[in-house]
Amino acid sequence: MLMSFYMGLISLISLMMSFMMNFLSMTIYYEWNIYMLNSFSMEFIIFIDWMSLMFLSTVLIISSMILIYSMDYMKYDININRFMMMVVGFVLSMIMMILSPSLLSILLGWDGLGLISYCLVIYYQNYFSYYSGMITVLMNRIGDVMLLMSIGLMIYIGSFNLMNYYNYGKIIMFMIIIASFTKSAQIPFSSWLTAAMAAPTPVSSLVHSSTLVTAGIYLLIRFNNLIMESNFLQKFITIMSVMTMFVSGMSAMFQNDFKKIIALSTLSQLGLMMSSLSMGMIIMSYFHLLMHALFKSLMFMCAGQIIHKMMNFQDIRKFGSVVKFMPFVSICFFSSSMALMGFPFLSGYFSKDLILEFIMMMNYNFFLVLLYFLSMLFTIMYSIRLMMISFMKNYMFMSFSLFENLKFMNISMIILYFMSMFMGSILSWLFMYNLNLIVLMKETKMFLLLWLLLFMLLMKLFIDMELFVKKFINIKFFIYKMFNMDNFSIEVINILKFGNLYYKIIEKGWNELYSGQGVIYLYIYLMKYFMKFKYMNFLIFIILYTYMIVFILLF
Repeated sequence: MLMSFYMGLISLISLMMSFMMNFLSMTIYYEWNIYMLNSFSMEFIIFIDWMSLMFLSTVLIISSMILIYSMDYMKYDININRFMMMVVGFVLSMIMMILSPSLLSILLGWDGLGLISYCLVIYYQNYFSYYSGMITVLMNRIGDVMLLMSIGLMIYIGSFNLMNYYNYGKIIMFMIIIASFTKSAQIPFSSWLTAAMAAPTPVSSLVHSSTLVTAGIYLLIRFNNLIMESNFLQKFITIMSVMTMFVSGMSAMFQNDFKKIIALSTLSQLGLMMSSLSMGMIIMSYFHLLMHALFKSLMFMCAGQIIHKMMNFQDIRKFGSVVKFMPFVSICFFSSSMALMGFPFLSGYFSKDLILEFIMMMNYNFFLVLLYFLSMLFTIMYSIRLMMISFMKNYMFMSFSLFENLKFMNISMIILYFMSMFMGSILSWLFMYNLNLIVLMKETKMFLLLWLLLFMLLMKLFIDMELFVKKFINIKFFIYKMFNMDNFSIEVINILKFGNLYYKIIEKGWNELYSGQGVIYLYIYLMKYFMKFKYMNFLIFIILYTYMIVFILLF
C-alpha cells in the first residue's frame, strides 16, 4: 500500500512537470561520461521532456492501481510478496527504458522487461504457463539480439547515444524496428501476446496493455526522425502493422477466451499506433498510446474481477447475466469497451477519431484505407459480441462463487474509470492545440460515427452467423489461430528439439571424438603404439608424417 502511494505521488509530480515543460518548451539532458577509450565514449544519459514524463506518469499511476488491485486478487496466494516485488522490478526496468536515449541503458531496461515478464507469465507453475513463457521469451530474444547487433554497430559511431547517428542510421534503425516488432507483437511475432495471458490478470493489465507491449511503440516514437529518412522503412512498418490490425481483429471475433479477446484487441490497437507512427503522426500515435493504456488496463481489471468470481473460468460461453450480478463492474467494462470502439466524447474517441480523419486526408491507396476501416469494424464487432455474450445473455454456468466485498479492487477501478473517461478530453485540450487544420466534407466527417452505429446494430446478425461459420470448422480454426500464426510459434518451440539432437550427435559424438576427451584418447593410443615398436618405428612415423605434410603444402 505504501509503495502504491509513492508511485501515485511520483505520477502526479511527473504529470505536473510534463505540463510545465510542454508549455515552456523545455528539455533536460543529463550526460554522465563513465570513461573514454580512444575515440569511443561510454556514457549514461537521462533525457527528460514532456513526452517521457507523461508516459512515466501513466505507467506509474497504472502500476500503483495494479498494486492496490493485487492486494485483493492475490491475497490467497502464498507468494504474494514475491509477486509484488516482481511488479515493482518491472516498473523500475520500464523507467530505465523511458528516460534514456542510450542504447546500452535501453537494453538494460529492455532485458529487465523481458526477464520479469517471463517470470510473471510462468507464475502459475503448470505446463501451459511454461509453454506460454517459452514462446514469450523466445520471441522477445529475437528483439534483444537485434538490439545487441545495433549496439555493436554503434561502436563505429563512437557512442551508444542514438542521437549521434551518421551513415549507419538506417541499418541501426531497421534492427531497432525488428526489436520493436517483437516487443509490440507485430506480425510475424504476434502469437506470444495471446500466449502470455497465462499470467495472473493484474500482470495482463499492467504488462500486456500499458507497459511492455507499448515499449516498442515508445522507442520508435522517440527515434521517429530516423524512420522518416527512409521511404522503405515507412512502407515496411505500415504494411506489417496494418496486417496486424486486420488479422488480430478478425481472430478476436471467433475467440472464446475472455482474456485472449482483450489481448487481441490490444494487438489491434498496437497495429493502429504503429501504422500511424509510420505515416508521420507522431503526437497522435503517442496520444492514443496513453489513452489506450488507461482504458485497456481498466478493461483487464474488470475481466479479472469477473474471472475471480467465476472460479477462474475464462470461457465466455459459460458467462452470462454479469450485468445483474456485478453492475459496477459492468459499467466500467462497458465504458472502457465503448472508449475502445471510439464512441464519441470518451477518451478513445479523441485519439482514434483523430488518426482516422488524418488517414482520410492523406494520399494512400484504397486498399490500405479499406483495411483500416475493416479493422475498425472488427473492433466494434468483437467488443459488442463480448458484451452481449458475457454480460447480457442468460446465465450458462454455476452460481457465482465469491460474493465478498473486494474493496481494493473497486477503489483502483473507480480511479482508473474516471481517468479513462476524462483524460482524453483534458489531454487533447492541453497537447493537441498545435495540430494542422482538418479539412473534410460533412459526409466524410459523419462517416465514422455512422459506421460505428451501423455495425452496433448488425452485431446480432453476426452472432447468429457465427453458428453457421462453425460448420466450416477448418475456416474457423484458421482465423481463430490468427491465420495459423500460433502454429508458427509452435514450430519455433520445436526448433529447441534440435538442441537435444545437437547434444547427442555433435557434442557427445563427433565433437567428443575430435576434441576434449578424444584428443586424450588419441594421445594414449599413440603412446601405447610407440612403446610397442620402440624408437625405430617412431622415427619412420615422423618421417612419413613430415613427408605427407610437405606433399599437401606443395601440391
